[in-house]
Amino acid sequence: RVYVCVCVCVCSRAAMADEVREVHKLSGHSGGIWSVAFSTDGKWLATGSWDKTVKLWNPATGECVRTCSGHSDEVIAVAISADDKWLASGSYDS
Repeated sequence: RVYVCVCVCVCSRAAMADEVREVHKLSGHSGGIWSVAFSTDGKWLATGSWDKTVKLWNPATGECVRTCSGHSDEVIAVAISADDKWLASGSYDS
């Protein structure tokens, strides 16, 4: 299982273990994170931020593989489709 902590750290937890360990701390947004979403296969993690961007990460490596800009206000929601082909984001844009 993979867990995402509030500070947008990708953490790993063994199936029966009581301890959670940090695997990667994802750095790259210049503002706080509003939303996170994993792809169904666990290969991608999307984050939406106060900095008006959406970032797509490889949670296995911690690498940011794509930054999507274009919103004129904070990104408050991100979602990945069930077939992992689409990424949607919501913002306070008008």
